[in-house]
Amino acid sequence: MQDEIEFREMRQGEERAVWDVVNKTFDEFIAPTYSPEGVEEFYKFINPDSISQLFSEGYPNFTAIVTLFKDRIIGVISFRVKDDCCHIMLLFVEKQYHRKGIARGLLNHAIEMCICHNPNLSEITVNSSPYAVVIYEKLGFQQTEPEQVKDGIRFTPMILKQVRRGNEEN
Repeated sequence: MQDEIEFREMRQGEERAVWDVVNKTFDEFIAPTYSPEGVEEFYKFINPDSISQLFSEGYPNFTAIVTLFKDRIIGVISFRVKDDCCHIMLLFVEKQYHRKGIARGLLNHAIEMCICHNPNLSEITVNSSPYAVVIYEKLGFQQTEPEQVKDGIRFTPMILKQVRRGNEEN
């Protein structure tokens, strides 16, 4: 399978395929832990139109990387770079590809791109859903604050320090 996996930047016109991965994964793993207000708020932020808008307007330092398996998008990470920090906005992988190194591969590619934007990159942050806290911990992130709720969205602020290129151990 590994030789059939491709990581690359998202391309214009792939917004619907990215949305399908996010929607399917969010609905199964995250939405059940959110209030109806939180689910609604999430879908205001991320939907096919907003993905297209982020992509076309070049949201400040917005980048998205997709994972393809047999030419089909199965995972996505999006992030923005600001000063010496990179903030992960989304990290989603389809259920049948969980525990196969896809999230780690996406993160490693994101780190590479963030370092290209800023060679002095010192940290990567994320506001993790309750479901993904354990995943981010396995990727080397540490919780910085207790779980919070904003507009119905539950999240735990986390950070990855000692950022290294993707082929080095995190």
